[in-house]
Amino acid sequence: KYVEDKLKNLDSDQYVDFSIQLKGTKGESTTKYTNAELTTLANNSGKEILDGIKATTPERLTENGVLSQVAKDAVSGKTEAATAEVLASYFTVSSSLNKVTVSFAEPSTGKVLTTDAANTTVESSGVKNKISAETGYNTIDLTTESNRLDFSKPKFTAGKFSGFEEKAPVDGDVTPGKTYNVRVINAKQSNIKAT
Repeated sequence: KYVEDKLKNLDSDQYVDFSIQLKGTKGESTTKYTNAELTTLANNSGKEILDGIKATTPERLTENGVLSQVAKDAVSGKTEAATAEVLASYFTVSSSLNKVTVSFAEPSTGKVLTTDAANTTVESSGVKNKISAETGYNTIDLTTESNRLDFSKPKFTAGKFSGFEEKAPVDGDVTPGKTYNVRVINAKQSNIKAT
């Protein structure tokens, strides 16, 4: 109303400036990685990926049948509850051009994960029922054609690693609307209407 009154009482030697910004537009949501995201994932030997794996909850491990861990070369003693820290030791991350490769392999030292219940006595013949990778999941290549993955949500089928759950789509970038600057001079009362 103030603007309407002001314009109706505009003297011939006065003017009013307006800055009008059009509404921005939001890009389509996407599930795919960007080159920038792949670069971030590759940084520091895949630290972001490994940190994600380390954030896997104990409940998720047990729900997926990964129940215990034990020293790799154990020939006696008992298994203990599985941890995400040991799970992360199975993974290495490498990169080339616009591709990040996540590799799964039993660690050469340290502890291994098993499908045996925690507090199970290891047989004298050594550790059995170790987890492994499902066929086709020893390596996972991430490119701009790959869906984003949630590394804190690994999947296992009968003690075999079978990838990670996909993340929900991410909203596209917002493109700001154009801004127009308008100067009103010599306004006619009949043409002025506030909206």
